[in-house]
Parts: sequence; C-alpha cells; structure tokens
Amino acid sequence: MLAAEAIAAMFDDDDEPVDVEIEIRKALADLLGETGGRVVARGLLSEVTGLDFHGRLSLADLWIREPDRELEGKDKAYYLMKTAFGPSGGLLEDILTGLKMVEEGNTARGLEKMLPKFLSGAVKGLRMAEEGGATALSGEMLHEMNAWEKIAQGLGMRSAGLAERQLQNSAIKNREAAVGETKAKLLHKAVNARMKGDSEAYKAAMADIKEFNRKYPHLRITPASIVKSIKTRKKNKANTKEGLVVKPKYEFIRDEENFL
Repeated sequence: MLAAEAIAAMFDDDDEPVDVEIEIRKALADLLGETGGRVVARGLLSEVTGLDFHGRLSLADLWIREPDRELEGKDKAYYLMKTAFGPSGGLLEDILTGLKMVEEGNTARGLEKMLPKFLSGAVKGLRMAEEGGATALSGEMLHEMNAWEKIAQGLGMRSAGLAERQLQNSAIKNREAAVGETKAKLLHKAVNARMKGDSEAYKAAMADIKEFNRKYPHLRITPASIVKSIKTRKKNKANTKEGLVVKPKYEFIRDEENFL
C-alpha cells in the first residue's frame, strides 16, 4: 500500500488522479503480455481455477472496500459511512434499489440486490446460468461463463474473467469521467475570466486549455465553444427567477406549482 501511494504521489495529477493499479496492470501487460501480466497481478491460483481469489485474499480492502469508480464529496462520504457500518449500513438502500429494479422489469437483479449475501450469490448464479454469463443491465454480455464459473458464482465466488472485465470497464469509465471533468473545469475557468473582463485570468486559462488541447486533440476547447458557453450562461441568467432556471417551454409550471 505504501509503495502504491508513493507511486501515485510521484505521478498524480490534481485534475486527473493516477489509478496506480491500472498503471501497474498496463505496465505488466506491456512487459509480460496479457496472460503473464494477469498471473503476476492476480495470482496463479486465480489463473488456474478461473476464479477471483485475488479479490478474496487482498488486504487492501480489509477495512474499507474501495468503490469501483471515483467518488468525491458527499458521494464519497456516504460510501465510506455505508461501508463502515458493514452489511447493515446499506441494507435499506439495497432494498429500495432492488424494489426499483423489480418495478422496471429487472426482477432477478432486484431480488439479488435485496437478498442477504449468502442467498443473493445463488440467485445470481441461476440468472447467469440462464443468460449464459455475466451481462450488463443493457443486456450486453460482459463475460461468457463456463459451467464451473456458474457453479462457483452460485456459491459466492466471482469469475476471474468477470473480475478482469469489470476492472477494465471501471478504469475506462473513471478515466472518461476525469477527462470530462477537467474539460468542464477549464471551460468554466475561461468563461468566468472572459465575463469578468479579467485578462490575466483569461490568459492563464487559455494556457491550460492549450495544454489540454495538445493532450486531447479530439476533445479540443475552441474559441467557438467558449463563446457558446458564454451565450448559454447569459441565456440561463435571463431565465433565472428566484434563483431557479426553468426552460422557456416549461415556464407555465412556475405558475401551476406556485404557493408563495
């Protein structure tokens, strides 16, 4: 853990935090190939059995299990509090989430969410056996599972292949969110400076934007996008009444819902 934190401190970026585990996995794959890197990272036992013993044996999440995506502010605080209280911490949330899934037609997944861990594994295993593997809510296959993996899933053991796919997908979505947030912050910074007439702040913002555009040419922030953002902000300001922005087509709702 200390080594990982030291690596993160060396290469971390305030806007785009470094995911040390993912960086190590990419380096191992480049050095040893996909299979060799996986064996070193997740262990020979997981590779031979096809089951996720790495997640079971890891000490990194002994006290607080890390979420599978980057969280900040109140979302992170809520997650930590829920995790700290153990199984009972998220019981009500799981029940409500499960009921909502059932209402939306995802009955099997809803039951999985509401049931205790020792029962949800069996239900999950039956669902995966019927679907042929692990699927996303969209119905797309994440990982096609063999009979051994399905049986193990029913007993509460996750497939190593599924664990790998989930880790990979989580890394992609976290990076997507981080880059998108960086872009939004830079645009906000430039627009604020422009609207306040602060030439120095605008110059600094444009220098950061230039670096961003160099790094991500397909996501360029252009003068046109800055002008468009300024127009949108002015339009929203014009549509703001009592501290609330309502789209012009929905203005009638102000009168219908007014009780002050």
